[in-house]
Amino acid sequence: MSQNKPTPESPELNDQIMNKLRWNRRWLRVLTIMAVCLWLIATLGGAAVLWSYRYLYLPKQKQYLHETQQLYDYHRPPPGEFREVDPGIVPQRKDRPPPDLTIEHAAAIQATMSHFLGVGVVGVAFSVILLSLGTLVTLVLVGLNRRVTLRQINASLAQISGQIKELQHGKAAGPTASD
Repeated sequence: MSQNKPTPESPELNDQIMNKLRWNRRWLRVLTIMAVCLWLIATLGGAAVLWSYRYLYLPKQKQYLHETQQLYDYHRPPPGEFREVDPGIVPQRKDRPPPDLTIEHAAAIQATMSHFLGVGVVGVAFSVILLSLGTLVTLVLVGLNRRVTLRQINASLAQISGQIKELQHGKAAGPTASD
């Protein structure tokens, strides 16, 4: 094989390169969509945790703290009065009505709020996992994009090289034919 002549495998090789480039472009699209979806879901998950804390948990916590303070004040003896506390009897004030919150109800609210916080922690953990996956997909996307770009450059350089060889072959054959 002479270097001046293009090889007969060039069209097949060119087709293989183009098929590989098309395959890589499809993967780039799929990975781009995956990365964007993961980032969006993670962002929405984080926003949902913040929204639910602000509008669901915080008002209930303020109400619970207020009612708990009322319950504490109701069962606390008035200033200046000392009472011996019997562990089996809950002291009560006679000068004001009992609060709406009972000790059992307060314990149930506390358990519910602890559960809500647990769900929030799981939501945050899920968002962090999704962000991590989004980051990994983005890194794979960058690496694949780099490979596709280099393959496109190599394919273009191979075509340019083939064209230069054809021109050189044409110039070499041209002067000999005119003599």
